Amino acid sequence: MKKIISLSLAIIILFSVALCTPVIASVTYIDAVGEYTCETESVFVFKAPETGWYAIGSYNNIDPVLEVEFKDAATEVFDNLKNSAEFSAYLFLEEGEQINCKFDTYAEDEVVNFSIKKVEEAITTDYTAESGSVFYFTADHDDYYQFSSSNSGECDPYLVLQLPDGSYEAFDDENGYDFLGELYIKKGETVFFSVNDYGAADVNFKIDCDCSEYPLTGFATGVEYHVPSGTQFTFKAVLEGLYVFESIGDKDTYFEYTRNKMFTYSFDDTDYENNKLGFSATVYLTPGEEIRCFVSESNGEDVAFTYHRLSVCKHKAKKWVDYKSATAFDSGVKTQVCKECSYIFNYKAVPQLTPETPVARAVNTLGGVSVSWNKIDGAVKYAVYRRASGEKNWTRIKTTTSSTFLDKTAKNNTTYYYSARAFNVTGDYSVYDSVKTAKIKCVSTPELTKISNATTGIRVEWAKVTGATGYRVYRREDGVEYWTCIGTTKSLKYTDTSVKSKNGTVYTYTIRAVNGGDSGFDAEGLYTKRLSDPVMKSAVSGKTGVTVKWGAVNGAQSYYVYRKTANSSWVRLATVKGVNNVTFVDKTAKKGVTYTYTAKAVDGKNISAYSSTISCKDKY
Repeated sequence: MKKIISLSLAIIILFSVALCTPVIASVTYIDAVGEYTCETESVFVFKAPETGWYAIGSYNNIDPVLEVEFKDAATEVFDNLKNSAEFSAYLFLEEGEQINCKFDTYAEDEVVNFSIKKVEEAITTDYTAESGSVFYFTADHDDYYQFSSSNSGECDPYLVLQLPDGSYEAFDDENGYDFLGELYIKKGETVFFSVNDYGAADVNFKIDCDCSEYPLTGFATGVEYHVPSGTQFTFKAVLEGLYVFESIGDKDTYFEYTRNKMFTYSFDDTDYENNKLGFSATVYLTPGEEIRCFVSESNGEDVAFTYHRLSVCKHKAKKWVDYKSATAFDSGVKTQVCKECSYIFNYKAVPQLTPETPVARAVNTLGGVSVSWNKIDGAVKYAVYRRASGEKNWTRIKTTTSSTFLDKTAKNNTTYYYSARAFNVTGDYSVYDSVKTAKIKCVSTPELTKISNATTGIRVEWAKVTGATGYRVYRREDGVEYWTCIGTTKSLKYTDTSVKSKNGTVYTYTIRAVNGGDSGFDAEGLYTKRLSDPVMKSAVSGKTGVTVKWGAVNGAQSYYVYRKTANSSWVRLATVKGVNNVTFVDKTAKKGVTYTYTAKAVDGKNISAYSSTISCKDKY
């Protein structure tokens, strides 16, 4: 049953977090796994009932974010790790260890729905788990590991993996009822995953290791092989050519291969009319190219198969015509014949998506380089490529269903080129054009460090960005949505003198670094209310003490009064409340001592600079 965190049961405390200024928040203590609903900006303290991994995940929210403070005061933020609106946090906690957690949201949600689940360890075996269960798996050696379900009936399971680099991968057969996917995991690396069912049914799944006894160079051509049903292996082409994998006998066998670790092609039931339930798969490979293969038999019996390589037609790609009578072995396979030598060629055709998928733009943002491109009709996902200046080769850094990608790994002061390819449902991809790319120099966003009132205006300060040739300063007045550039500087601080006399007005500032282009900027910025220095009017010695007066400052709620002598530093004497209460009597003044007085205007955390000074010798 869902537990509702009630404001009426909460204890009000002061809780400081890195994303927000300190706020008074409701706090609830949780010491058990389960589902909860928490008010936005409220705090909960979770105490681990036992040692192990725990998963904290949100659901049914628009755009929530979680910040966790650990016992050593270290903090970590979990935000949209699945490239969607929800977050997942996997934490290892000792028994009795407490963590402070604070929810916030970029949307207008008043509450955040979340769950705390115990993460169970998984090994290479079979499992039956309740939908929503969470596991972790650690590889004991470098290899490919296959995750697959074996549910029956109306169940429709899927699996979501968090990879060692923090990215996510989903295994979900949208056209069927079971998932199947594999992942290369290095020894000692840990992946976290949840098993789920759209109908909330239990999920039957297993983890298999390839552990193949077959060499990467594949088998000897023309030899008959017998392997157990469910065998996986890696086949590596030594020579260029068409490789034909065919089953032997009349068993109900099945073959599939995965190319580029992305798309899987299936071959089964090649001749329905004659009830030949074997497979025949043709794949074109270049020298050194690898494919991941899987063979099975419907009754679990051994699979007998062979393969042979066809030589390559020397006229390839020059004199081809469609071969109308040929049979396509799987969706997307095309068959052509050479007009010169009658060589028949089966191949995966490049889809008519577009000649290329040009990147529309790349811009620096607070979190990294944001890359975007035009959507392509018929595309189900895109691959994003990056090349740093001076590098010859492109590297694929992401596959995504979105038309945008945030490159968080881009390094400051480095020039990058970005491009993308579109893929359709069968795994065909658009033509790659390295000329149509987006070029950008990655410029890190300056970290804002301080904002304060100065005598001449408002001063904002920030940390240095390596390589920056200058900085642009932006200002936004309270209630105004847009930023205005008010100046540039090569310094790490800037004083906005144009607001010197704008007492009582709240201003927010942010900074962009310049280095052959602009960096992103902190959209939150730093803000303060403009408060001028109070002007000291008089300091008069009397029988009750020294009476100090100063001019009122519009927007102030109180004043700090300070005193010093020729031999001492400034000491704050009092806080005088009220914007028009501009008098203070120093009853601790000693006869014959000359004192110097100053004041600051105050409104909460907004404080002016020191005022002018005035001196007086106590006569009584």
